[in-house]
Amino acid sequence: EEQATASKQLVLYPQENMLVNVSFSLSLELLSYQKLPADQMLPGVDIQQRASGEKEMVFTQNLLLEYANQTTQ
Repeated sequence: EEQATASKQLVLYPQENMLVNVSFSLSLELLSYQKLPADQMLPGVDIQQRASGEKEMVFTQNLLLEYANQTTQ
């Protein structure tokens, strides 16, 4: 499997697909949202609490990919 780095672009030709892993870093600001009431939560974000009491942020927004030819999908 090939991994992309900041200086390397992968080529995806028509009719091909690619599995990608996406990650991001949490900020203190983002973590503070877990204390907001549901009606004040950001669009596309849901806080779920497990039986153990552990909270989880669930992102339901679509992931938009921008290609080198300036198209998005």
